[in-house]
Amino acid sequence: MRGWRSIGGLMAWLALSGVAPALADPCAFARLAVLPLDLSRGVPVVEAGFNGQTARLVLDTGSTQTVLTQAAVARMGLPRDPTSLYAQQAVGGGQTVEGALVHTLQLGGVTLADQRIAVLPFPLRGWGDAPPEGLLGLEALAHFELDLDLPHGRLTLYRDRDCPSGGPNWPPGYVTLPRPPGRLAEALILVPVLLDGRLVAGTLDSGASTFLLDTATAVTLGVTPAMLARDPGVTGRGVTSTNMAVRLHRFAALRIGNDIMANPVLAVGDTGGASHLLVGADWLRRNRVWISVPLRRVFVAPKGLPP
Repeated sequence: MRGWRSIGGLMAWLALSGVAPALADPCAFARLAVLPLDLSRGVPVVEAGFNGQTARLVLDTGSTQTVLTQAAVARMGLPRDPTSLYAQQAVGGGQTVEGALVHTLQLGGVTLADQRIAVLPFPLRGWGDAPPEGLLGLEALAHFELDLDLPHGRLTLYRDRDCPSGGPNWPPGYVTLPRPPGRLAEALILVPVLLDGRLVAGTLDSGASTFLLDTATAVTLGVTPAMLARDPGVTGRGVTSTNMAVRLHRFAALRIGNDIMANPVLAVGDTGGASHLLVGADWLRRNRVWISVPLRRVFVAPKGLPP
């Protein structure tokens, strides 16, 4: 999960080109683009265009901001934006980074105008050769509804709707996930998670490979430091320059909507203070998820739902 806060600078504005005119029916669906997803490394990677040049980005619903590495900004000759700084909260620590200005950001046949992005001063780690060059975050997706179908390897963008029901154009069988109570990370996509019968606010984070439970939240669920000390330890990586230590703890049951996981093993560590639980790509590969980004509404169906 990557939470970004803009320090100074102007809010970017967004325009859509090459799409249908406004619809008379506020609940009508208008499909804008279908983007293939590369899942070969576990998390979804999508191709985007920046001022007419292409880059591969991690599709990251846990990031409020679109991010490019410093090397990618230099390769594409994107102008820096000295008026914008971004304070990052991330797994593994925090930092402040500079911004850059993109005149056009292309997602399939959709063009977003005048986008300000954060610039990461180092490459994404843990990918080996040819890593993705950044993250596609929620600010760039702020005017869409997303049909996020990892089981079939695709993301479909729909025009956002001013519709009271706000549900997907799927056959019956999907479940509405109400937003968990509280004001935690209002800018992110939150879903209710029952973990050993206790309600936890989960952040839907397609950029994370797996679940990550915040250590403080684990303690409130009865997982003591002594219990964690007996659990296996592994090294985790976030969008920072340092690694983090996590413990692998087995729980009795985890439930999101109608999807129940028995005896799941969850990573437990520091989420950077912005989330109780990251719900990563391993769960998304089990389900098809519809997200209204402007309204922060989430619907889920089992992965057997046809595309």
